[in-house]
Formats: sequence, structure tokens, C-alpha cells
Amino acid sequence: MHWLNHVYHAIPPSQAALVPYYRRSEFVGLPVDAQREKIAMSARLFAAQGIEPRIFMAPGHSFDRGTIEALLAETNIRWITDGISHRPFSRFGINWLPQQTPKLPGTVLPGVWTVCIHPNTMDQRALDAFVRRLERARRFVIAPEKAMAEPPQYGVSDRLFAGMYWPLRSLRRRAVSVLKGRAADQKIEID
Repeated sequence: MHWLNHVYHAIPPSQAALVPYYRRSEFVGLPVDAQREKIAMSARLFAAQGIEPRIFMAPGHSFDRGTIEALLAETNIRWITDGISHRPFSRFGINWLPQQTPKLPGTVLPGVWTVCIHPNTMDQRALDAFVRRLERARRFVIAPEKAMAEPPQYGVSDRLFAGMYWPLRSLRRRAVSVLKGRAADQKIEID
């Protein structure tokens, strides 16, 4: 379940998303009752189509503990596909299947990695590149059910992973920005 629109509001300065990618959200900062209403409405739309979602991913990766409370109260969903770790884990009364990257890595990394893709915004070249990478990694791909066994509680190794992830992500973004600036000056394309 991913809600039904992407109408974001600015996250209030006194609030924070559990996965702090952006400063905008459909959920963060809203009262729990408002979040419950949104979640219940989405669940009803799925139910009307005979679908019972088992996993949730908030638009923009942006949710808070109120969103989790709403999910637990209004749905049978007990998994979120989001978060930063090297493995699935349990935290705040719900299970997490981490989602660490917006595209399939070029190399196989240890742990359980999930990828969030948006095929509706990809051109044919990007889709073809994704399929090629997926074919190369085929023997490492597992079914979600296998990854979603009994996850351990969020612990030290998860905190260490997240503690390294955010600074490295920031460093990579700055490096890509510099490279794109140089590429624009030289009229070459960086992917």
C-alpha cells in the first residue's frame, strides 16, 4: 500500500520522518487520527478491488510513528518496505524490509537489499539497463517471503549500518553533483 496520491506538505521543524530522505511528507506531523483516516481510506479502496496489501511504503519514504500506529490500527499490514539497515528488522511494533537504494547496485553487497524503482518515470534506456543488471544479479534475488522471515529486533548492527549510510549517501550526492557540473561544462552525460 502506498496511499493514493502524492500530496505533500512540509514537515514541521519540530517533527522528523523515521527515514529522513526529504523534508516533505503526506504523513509526518499530522495527528494520528488524520493519519488513520488516510490509511483507512486507502485500505478500503484496496478492499473494494479484492486486494489486501501486506506491505506498506509511504510516498517519499516519509512517515512517522503515528503512521505506524495508523497502519497497525486500520490494516493487517505488519511490514514496511523502507528503512536503512543491512537486514530486515522489527522496530516500533512493526517489521521493516529495508529499502536502501533507488536503483539496483552494480555489485552484489552483503545483506538483504531492496530497490525502489519507478518504471512509470523511466525511459526505455533506463528500463533496459535495469533489466540487464537484474539478469546479472539473478542468482542473488530472493522472494520477499524468504526475506520476511522472523526479523530480529533493531539493534547495534542496524544502528551502525544507518550511521555509515547517511554520511556516505551525502558524500556520494555531493560527488555526483560536482561531476555533473563538470560534465555539463564539457557537454558529456553522467548517469
